Amino acid sequence: MNPLVVYYSYSGITRKLAEDIALITDGDLRELKPQKPYSFSYNPDFITFKTVQSPYKDSIH
Repeated sequence: MNPLVVYYSYSGITRKLAEDIALITDGDLRELKPQKPYSFSYNPDFITFKTVQSPYKDSIH
């Protein structure tokens, strides 16, 4: 019975590691995928909101 290597990789680093493990162990490889793909971008409005709401904004020089 072969091992099952299950992985999730956002950027591909974990994918490479899982592929290596599956190769070494002669295992089966399965990737987990989110139902809604993640975006590689960030939301600048959220970053701005967090900065404005920070109580330390004027304290740090």
